[in-house]
Amino acid sequence: MSLLLSDLLTICRQTYNSAEGDTFFSDAWMRAQVFSAECELAIAGWVIENSLYTTSVSGTRTLAYPDNVLGIKELKYDYKGLRKVRIDEDPKSSVTDVTGLPGSYGVWDKEIFLFPTPDVTGDRIEIRVYSLPQQLTSSVSPLNVPAEYQIQIKDYVLAQMAYKDLNMQLGQVYQSKWEQSVERSRAQKRKAERADKYAKVKDTYFGTDARIDSDRGLYYGE
Repeated sequence: MSLLLSDLLTICRQTYNSAEGDTFFSDAWMRAQVFSAECELAIAGWVIENSLYTTSVSGTRTLAYPDNVLGIKELKYDYKGLRKVRIDEDPKSSVTDVTGLPGSYGVWDKEIFLFPTPDVTGDRIEIRVYSLPQQLTSSVSPLNVPAEYQIQIKDYVLAQMAYKDLNMQLGQVYQSKWEQSVERSRAQKRKAERADKYAKVKDTYFGTDARIDSDRGLYYGE
């Protein structure tokens, strides 16, 4: 069950015996703590997943790397998944652009390169990403992290409340519980990476050893 920010703040206040409206632990201060916890979970475990959409432009092989993104999980072109490949050379040195239906992509210098270069304008491109959280602007904001991580954030908030109250011993108790949650998110990330792992293919985008698969119309390196 997903929580609103207001639900989480109520749980934290009740656990710490802090009355609603307590100016020492203001809603704005507590929102900042929740956001900090979400950032830590996102960076450690890549727990926030989003799908971003754009369209192709004929003759344009590059897409801007999305803002607020930690990594790309999958890129789909016209509803078909593309293979991620390594780019071993500076793409700006290329003077030839093979065009056609993209079958793979690479990332270089905050840009996404499609191979081959699209020859159609308007094809749907979906970029599935691991994101950083959005700012929490009010107490009714939905939390950014998935439901299974939301209640764990209370340990981070309670630790910060205790530290602000100069109760270091209690703060360390909640800090320890929080660190266990962060480590679980790291373990979940490793598990997801194994499940999502694609075959790694050496990028031949800028070489002369590309071929066309006549059945699928995609380019691969020899």
